[in-house]
Amino acid sequence: FRMYQAVWRLQPLPGCSLQQGESAMRLAYAVEVSPRPYLPVALIEGYIARDLAVNLEAIREVFIA
Repeated sequence: FRMYQAVWRLQPLPGCSLQQGESAMRLAYAVEVSPRPYLPVALIEGYIARDLAVNLEAIREVFIA
């Protein structure tokens, strides 16, 4: 990649939990990629999707464990 930049954002959502006394949170992920011209788009999408899945599993372990 010429450039790969991503950001995770957590936003509290007061009053949106299904359980009384619990809290809810919105998790957002944004990525900006500038690939090399010779890289196929499908390869780049697969790379991002695989990393996203791994990161989401890690986040679940931290917050739900």
